[in-house]
Amino acid sequence: MQFEPRQNRRPASSENRNCARFPRYVVTFATANLLFAQIAISTGWGQELPRPNAAQARQIKEAAKASDINRDEVVVFYETSAHLDNDGATWVIPIHGVVYEPTVNPLRRSAMAIAISRLADSDEDARKSLNLIRILDHFLVDNERGQDISIRIGNRVVNIGKSEANGHFENTIRLRDADIQNLIVRHGQTAFLPFEAVTRTSDLRRFVGRAYLVPPTGLSIISDIDDTIKHSEVTDAEAVLENTFLFKFQSAPGMPELYQACARKGFAFHYVSGSPWQLYLPLLEFFDAEKLPRGSFALKHFRLKKPSTAADMLQSPQEAKLNAIEQILAAYPQRRFLLIGDSGEKDPEIYSATAQSHPEQVVGIFIRNVTNDQLSDTRFLNVTKGLGRIPFRLFTDPKELSLDIEAINRDHGTPSPPPAR
Repeated sequence: MQFEPRQNRRPASSENRNCARFPRYVVTFATANLLFAQIAISTGWGQELPRPNAAQARQIKEAAKASDINRDEVVVFYETSAHLDNDGATWVIPIHGVVYEPTVNPLRRSAMAIAISRLADSDEDARKSLNLIRILDHFLVDNERGQDISIRIGNRVVNIGKSEANGHFENTIRLRDADIQNLIVRHGQTAFLPFEAVTRTSDLRRFVGRAYLVPPTGLSIISDIDDTIKHSEVTDAEAVLENTFLFKFQSAPGMPELYQACARKGFAFHYVSGSPWQLYLPLLEFFDAEKLPRGSFALKHFRLKKPSTAADMLQSPQEAKLNAIEQILAAYPQRRFLLIGDSGEKDPEIYSATAQSHPEQVVGIFIRNVTNDQLSDTRFLNVTKGLGRIPFRLFTDPKELSLDIEAINRDHGTPSPPPAR
C-alpha cells in the first residue's frame, strides 16, 4: 500500500477547521462501536470452563459475591507471556489489566475531538469523525481506583489485588504445569492459558484474558509497533495525529507477511512500544484484521490532559523501553531474540545497547528504514560499532530479510523439551 506524502494531502480550509461538527448519529454510532469492541475482544464467548466440584463451586460463589466489578464497568486484560521457573515445572504468570467505566463526558469529547482535528490540520468528514470519536473515547473513560480484582483459572480463584488510580492492576501468580495442562489452548505453534475476571453471579458478562506459555528455549521477536508494523509517522506531529485518530490503522507494507512467516517457524512475539495503553483494544483489532501474530504487550502509561499533548503520545521513552526489553530477556535467559524496529526514533540505539549487554541472547537487529538513511551515515556507524558478529540490517522491503530469517532459524530455532512434571 502506498501512503500519500503529507505535502500532497489536501489541507483543510479555515472554514472547515472552524466549523468541524460531530453529528449525533456519528457520536452515537461511535459509542456503540466502542462498547461492541470491548465486548468482542474482552469477553470469551463460547469458551467453556470445566465443571467445579462442590468445594470449588463454593469458593467461586463466595468470590462472585465479593466482586467489586459493577455492571457499568469494563475489565480489559492485557496479553502477557509466562515463563517456567528454575524448577522447570512451575509457570510464572504475569496478570495485568485495567478496569474502567466506558461512559465519557460528551461535551469534553466534542471539545477534544474538534481540537485534535484542528491540530491535525485535516478536513472533516463523517468517516474521519467516526474514527476520531471511536479512538478518542478510549482516552476519556473513567478509570476505577481501588477495585479488588480476582480471576478464575479453570476452577481456581486467585486474587490479583486492587486497581491503582489509573485503573491498572498487576500481579504475578505461579501455577504448576501439571495443574494447568487440561486448560491450555493451543493454536498452531503457540499455547496460552485463558482466564477470566470473577464477576457477580447476576452479571453474565465474561472478561477473558490470556497468558502465552513461552518455552525456555527457542526464538522470540521483540518488536516495536509504530512505523515498524503500523504506519504512524511518529516524527511528524500532524501526521501522527491523523494516523492515530482520523484514519483507520494501516500496516507497514510487507510486515504482516514477514511476521506470519516467522510465526509459522515457531517464533514467539513480544511487542514493546511507545503506544499508550489506551490504544490496546484498537491495536488488537488492527492485529486481527492484518493477521499479525499476537503476543505479549508492553505499552506506555499516558494521560491525555489536553489536545496539545496528543502528538506526543507515541513518543517512546528510551529508558522505559530498555527496561521492558531487559525484563523479557531476564525471563528467558536461554531463548534467542531478534529485535525489529524502525529508524524514526531510538530503536537502533536501544537495540544496539541491548545487544551489546546481551550478545549471547540477541541474534539480529532489523531496522525498517523510514528516514531514508544509509548504513554509512554517522548514526549507524556508531550504532553498529560494538555489535561484533550480530547481524544488523537496515531495510525498506521486508523480503530483503528472508535469507537472514532462514539463517537465524536454522542456527537458533531449537525446539524446547517438554516441561518437567
